[in-house]
Amino acid sequence: YARAELLGLKLQDIAHHEDWPTVAKLLDAARTTCAPFDVEMRYLRKDGAVVWVHNSVSAQCDARGAAQGLIVVSVDIEQRKRAEDERATLLERERAARTEAERANRMKDEFLATLSHELRTPLTAIFGWTQLLRRSQLSDGDRHQGLETIERNARAQSRLIDDLLDMSRIVAGKLRIEVQRTDIASIIEAAIESVMPAAQAKSIRIKKVLDTHAGPVRADPARLQQVVWNLLSNAIKFTPKGGSVQVALERVNSHLETTVTDTGIGIAPDFLPHVFERFRQ
Repeated sequence: YARAELLGLKLQDIAHHEDWPTVAKLLDAARTTCAPFDVEMRYLRKDGAVVWVHNSVSAQCDARGAAQGLIVVSVDIEQRKRAEDERATLLERERAARTEAERANRMKDEFLATLSHELRTPLTAIFGWTQLLRRSQLSDGDRHQGLETIERNARAQSRLIDDLLDMSRIVAGKLRIEVQRTDIASIIEAAIESVMPAAQAKSIRIKKVLDTHAGPVRADPARLQQVVWNLLSNAIKFTPKGGSVQVALERVNSHLETTVTDTGIGIAPDFLPHVFERFRQ
C-alpha cells in the first residue's frame, strides 16, 4: 500500500483473517495492562498476496495507567519465513527418507529371520528321510516315498533360496505369487510327509480328515505348503511325546477350510489376536 492508502485503515483491514482473532485478543490485553508484546502474523497486500511481518506493540498510557493508543512497528520477515519453510521442508524430506531407510532395513531383517525359519522345515524333512533311508530296512514303496519327499523338499528349499536372492522384491513388498490350479489335499499330504520324521521321533500320531470332494483352488502351492508346514511343525513342536495332531480339510460354503488341532499345551485366549504377528511365540 502507498502511505496515503494506509491512512484511515484499521489493522484488521489488512490482517489475515486466520491471524486476526489471536492478535485482537493481544491488543485488548495491551490496552488493559499497558504491557508491550511481540507477535508474528500475516498481512494481506492489495493484490491479495500474503506477507509475514513481525509486530512490536507498545501501549501509550497516561499517569493513571489508561491506554491512550497503541504504537505498532511492523517489520517484513517474509524472506526469513520463506527460508524457514524451505528448511522445514528439507528436514521433513530428510526425516521421511531416514524413516523409509529404517523401514527397509527392518523389513530386510524380518525377512531374513522369517526365511531362516522357513529354510529349516524342508531341511528337517530331508535329514529325517535321509537317516531313515540309511538306517532302516524300508520297503520299496517306503523308499520311493522317501526319495519323493526329499526331492520335493529340495525343490521347495530352492524356491526359498530364490526368494533370498530376490530380496529387493521382498523388501518392496512384492512377493512372487505363482497362481495355478492347486489341490489342497495333496499339499496337506506332502506337508505331512515332510514333518513325519519329526512326529515319529516323538511318537506323535498324525490323523488326517480330508474331504475328498473339496475340489481344487487357484493358489500358489509352494506358499500354501509353507503355511501348512508351519502349522504342523508348531503342532508337533509343542505337543508332548505320545500325543496326536489332526489335520482336517473341508468345504465351508464357498471356501475351503484347513484346521490343525493338537493335544499340546494350547494357546492362551488373550494371545490369539496376536498369534500370526511376525515373530510372536
